[in-house]
Amino acid sequence: MKRINILACVSVCAGVLLSTSSVALAKKADFFDLPLEELLNVEVSIASTSPEAIITAPATISFFTRDRLARLGITKLHQLYRFIPGFYSAFNSTEDNQSYISVRGQSQKYGSTVLFLYNGQRINDDYSGGLTYFIRQFDLSNVERIEVIRGPGSATYGANAFNAVINIITKTEDTLSVSTGNNLTLDGNLGLTYQVDDLQLALNVNHYDHDGQRYDNVYDRFGRQNQSTDPQTANQIEASASYQSFTWRYLFQQNSRDNFYLYNNLYDGLNRVDLKNQIHQLEYKLVDTGEFGLNLSAQSSTNQRESMGVQALQGMPGFAEDDVLFGFNIEHKSLQLNLSSYLLFEDGSRLSFGTSYQRSQVPEAFFISNYNIFTDLSYLNELRYFNERELQTVSDKTREISSIYGQYNLQVTPDLNVSAGLRHDHYNDITSAWSPRVAAVYNVSPKSVVKLLYNEAFRVPSIGDLYEDQSNLSPGSSDVKTAELQSLELSYNYVDDRYFVSVTLFENDVSNLIGFTNEQRSSVTNISHNLSRGIELDSQIQLSPNVNLLLAYTNMLSNKSTTILHDKGVMSEKMTPDQYANVAIDFNITSALTVNVQANWRDKVDLLQDKGSLWLFDGLVNYQVSERSLLRLQFHNLTDKSYFHPYSQSLGVNENGIVQQVPARGREIEVGWRYSF
Repeated sequence: MKRINILACVSVCAGVLLSTSSVALAKKADFFDLPLEELLNVEVSIASTSPEAIITAPATISFFTRDRLARLGITKLHQLYRFIPGFYSAFNSTEDNQSYISVRGQSQKYGSTVLFLYNGQRINDDYSGGLTYFIRQFDLSNVERIEVIRGPGSATYGANAFNAVINIITKTEDTLSVSTGNNLTLDGNLGLTYQVDDLQLALNVNHYDHDGQRYDNVYDRFGRQNQSTDPQTANQIEASASYQSFTWRYLFQQNSRDNFYLYNNLYDGLNRVDLKNQIHQLEYKLVDTGEFGLNLSAQSSTNQRESMGVQALQGMPGFAEDDVLFGFNIEHKSLQLNLSSYLLFEDGSRLSFGTSYQRSQVPEAFFISNYNIFTDLSYLNELRYFNERELQTVSDKTREISSIYGQYNLQVTPDLNVSAGLRHDHYNDITSAWSPRVAAVYNVSPKSVVKLLYNEAFRVPSIGDLYEDQSNLSPGSSDVKTAELQSLELSYNYVDDRYFVSVTLFENDVSNLIGFTNEQRSSVTNISHNLSRGIELDSQIQLSPNVNLLLAYTNMLSNKSTTILHDKGVMSEKMTPDQYANVAIDFNITSALTVNVQANWRDKVDLLQDKGSLWLFDGLVNYQVSERSLLRLQFHNLTDKSYFHPYSQSLGVNENGIVQQVPARGREIEVGWRYSF
């Protein structure tokens, strides 16, 4: 990796939304009710896989509790991103492959530079490297808390912990909730728990049914339609059983989406994507004395995707008999084994270490078409499944990863903590990788903390990036290199009885960023090198005993890519605004009535045809009818603003030039009720 310039940064040891802690949750207290020493010593495990105070954690961390998610109206995972400092979500109305999650100026298809964890175990698939290829609608109704590393985390978690790590931690409560709205048919959730002696059982069920919004400003390169809808249904079930130190957990997710863009085309009544995901988790705490801990965990996951769309219309050259129908079915399986441990010494220093093994396969990956796409494109008069072994795309590829990591935190003085960490990942099919990091945390005063962080991270080419050699959509290449990142942050955080203020400056130097060429038949390759510098301003202010203000602002001071492919790929800076902000104001009108008003702003996005800035407004009203019953009224895009999200590939050309944008959803109104047993 290249040497990067030293950059002074100022950030927070916890994000702007570190407004409640596990202590606060137990007391039903908010951020400003916590004494400083409790706030700064809230324990998280995301930084090194073992419990440690946020103040000494060698990472910039944001922390969301169940209560804070409810106060912000966050019920689905994609709604969370805009509340994380440094994140910009272009999660578009297709909720498909082209939905981007940008972090500190970096945008990647499938969200492949953000590592997602489910109760501490990675759920990014090895086929795409990201989350959104197989998982779209992730419900958060039974989430206990969410921990976020803002910045690299490869020294602990390995590949794809490139720009951020998000750990979703679940715990079911006895609740029943239902919501409906102008486009939402039903969003219903039931949580049940049962305990006898040391045995704890839990079941959480969610059903989501959305009629779809009508879009009158869609672009169709075939010219056959000028409006569309995006209906979808989703089901999510989590079952768990805990006995003493043993926990078993099962997650099932199913999502179906109709119409709207698929394979860059519109074709209502035909375009469809069906997704299914199953995850089994086992955890066993062998030892946990507070001074020494040893945990074993295992995870088995299966992801399935079936899709069908249109590639060309009847009457186009070579296709006289019928429209060209095209589908792709794929199954991905993964097995993970993990061992993690920590050792706390008498002088306050801590050693965290662990090892893991992961094995991923794509046992099935084949195309469906009514034309013979492998020979002369002759018409078949029926849909054929090209599932013969020799025609499958990546079915003979298996990826195995063996990893080991360690991190040592040393309490040099009562006010100074330094740490160093190192991880090694060995791959059976590509180059292995080392990921180091060093950090220093200094208590300037009882109310302020400074952190200096240096991290290296990597994003390996996925199985699809390397071996998708027969696809006529996005073929991979064995020449794709591992993307590498060097990151430096210097952070400062101040908090007192009424104020929480932080500023973060960062510098990221990326080599061999992996992306897709901007062509109708795009291909996977290394598209650019990138050097970015930015500032994150986060604050929370208690304006009065009943009014709290939260502000997150990001400014990309510079974000410059050097192309490898002579402008054949879409650069990150064209997908992401230079400045964006989120403001949320909490009003406690009465002891039973609370109101949350949100404003989201960004400046221009170069890829969009409208180069103007954008304001969006959301709102949430909660009314506590009784101790157990809560009514909710929620607004999204309150002013019904018409706007677009960037789309990485060309959809065609209109009077304003190349179209690389899709319309976003307009105003949505939801009414909900929640009852706690």
